[in-house]
Amino acid sequence: SSGINAEWPLRPGYKVQLLDDSTISCRVEKGSKGEELINQVCMFLELEEKDYFGLCYLHSKQQDLVCWLQSKKPIHKQIGTSNSGYQFRFRVKFYPPDPNKVQREMTRYSFVCQLKKDILDKKLSCSVHTECLLAAYALQAEMGDFDSEEHLEEGYIQQCAWFFEDVSPTMEESIKETHKSLRGMSPGDADFKFLDIARKLDLYGIHQYEAVDTAGTAIHVAAVWNGIMILRCGSRQNSFPWSKVYKLDFKGRHFYIIFKPSLENAGKDSISLKFRNKQSSKLFWRRCVEYHAFFRLKKKKVPTATLR
Repeated sequence: SSGINAEWPLRPGYKVQLLDDSTISCRVEKGSKGEELINQVCMFLELEEKDYFGLCYLHSKQQDLVCWLQSKKPIHKQIGTSNSGYQFRFRVKFYPPDPNKVQREMTRYSFVCQLKKDILDKKLSCSVHTECLLAAYALQAEMGDFDSEEHLEEGYIQQCAWFFEDVSPTMEESIKETHKSLRGMSPGDADFKFLDIARKLDLYGIHQYEAVDTAGTAIHVAAVWNGIMILRCGSRQNSFPWSKVYKLDFKGRHFYIIFKPSLENAGKDSISLKFRNKQSSKLFWRRCVEYHAFFRLKKKKVPTATLR
């Protein structure tokens, strides 16, 4: 069950696309901050562990840039005043290292929905063997035990494994056999197994931003739970743990990572990256600061310089 209340009244105002691609309409008071809209969506979904989630939208001037609605800032100051019918997307904002450690089953279900989208959107890739396992657990969670009469119909696998494209006949047979072996497994346990596999994939939780390093090489960068990731050609190349980062900054197109002094070097090492424009640089800076705060501030207070 998705936990969605079908009787919730649809009201004019902001449109929000949910993880199951359905859309709801929400109205908040004029001057409301982002958190009020986020809270309203989470209330609709009966989602208690709401801190992992957020509302994203497309940049008004650059439609390929994804922005996150800031919770403490008035909505109209983020998207403008001509916002009647403005559409947001409800998504996972912070990917924890182990999503199975969250407390609520609805939260885990929402992570599963997000990861299916990440696979469909080619943000998360895996081997054919892993695809078959994930598809089988998705089938068990959605359809229950394999039924030789109901599940021999053409298209039965695509009903729940829609997030994989080009499923070959060999893969279909492997998925079916694995599904048969899961008899008796509850939907919650199937989601648990799905998440346990997905979280170990190389690109789990990574939303990539285009950049150029100091050598002029095109790279992608991402903020993750334990630091900043550098990727080349779709593979992890390097990483900078939050524990070693002293300060993050940006100026125009340039983004700077300043490291804490090391035993080998009394000064502060730093690297600079160049984004295609200042909007991209600022968005990635904010993404890093928010990830850093979410996963590190609970353990240790961060110097205010880091927050600029």
